[in-house]
Amino acid sequence: VVGRLTQGKDSTGRGGDFRRPRSAILFGQALMKPTIPFGSYSPQQSWLHALDARIKVLSLIVLLVASLMVHSGAGLACLAGLLLGALVVSHASLSSLRQAAQPLALITAVSLLVNGLVLDGTGTLVLVGPVGLATAGLARSAQALARVYILLGFFLVIATTTTALQLAEACGRAIQPLARFGLPVGDITMVLSLALRFMPLCAEEYHRIMLAQKVRGVRFNTGSIAQRLEKWLSVLVPVVVGLFYKADELAISMQDRCYASAVRRHEPKPLDGRDVALFVVVTLTSVLACMM
Repeated sequence: VVGRLTQGKDSTGRGGDFRRPRSAILFGQALMKPTIPFGSYSPQQSWLHALDARIKVLSLIVLLVASLMVHSGAGLACLAGLLLGALVVSHASLSSLRQAAQPLALITAVSLLVNGLVLDGTGTLVLVGPVGLATAGLARSAQALARVYILLGFFLVIATTTTALQLAEACGRAIQPLARFGLPVGDITMVLSLALRFMPLCAEEYHRIMLAQKVRGVRFNTGSIAQRLEKWLSVLVPVVVGLFYKADELAISMQDRCYASAVRRHEPKPLDGRDVALFVVVTLTSVLACMM
């Protein structure tokens, strides 16, 4: 549809120089493509892809609570086993998991060092003189980091098997009863859908400006703290300006299309047996992990 909008004929029927405004094309790309990915969405069809997004979100909330309440390594291992099965079923690539966990590498190293390093000679493993490592501190840090990585993995599963449109529709159905009290459910769903759909565009804008600065010779890992902050401002400022520009274009295109607030009713969608089965399995596994 967007491709046909960018080409056309003039009023005489001959090939003309007709072009749609860029704002209209941007709005069309954001709203007319239901397969715009959220995060690392994979179009592969699996059992998890076909499940209701409401069940996925509820299951994620249950797993979030369970990962914070579990207090033993066996419980974390139980959640890790459930995560491994979900990653296999959802066809999530290991490269996506590695890329998602890469920003946490520095935090992981610092956390292990701070919790495990001792300077009073009481360490289980002596390194140099009074400097050593305490296995209790390392175990405590590893347990806390395991919670973070398990949650990150479950978020990756949701992002791999759910589109932005499905998440927005699920949230719209969840808050539909609040429309009786005057809550603008349709507008909230529209805003959420646009926010989720423009996340990949924002990430692409960030990487594009980052690459442009690197080509110009900017080295973000050299210099003092003040110099590094100044270098990062050369990336963040254009990104923020670009986001405001895209928001302005989107607002103009919505106004040109005569968009108005409307009450949008989400038809009740019954849950499938597989949806109920998944939620029961996730709940029982979470309870079992907390009891271990």
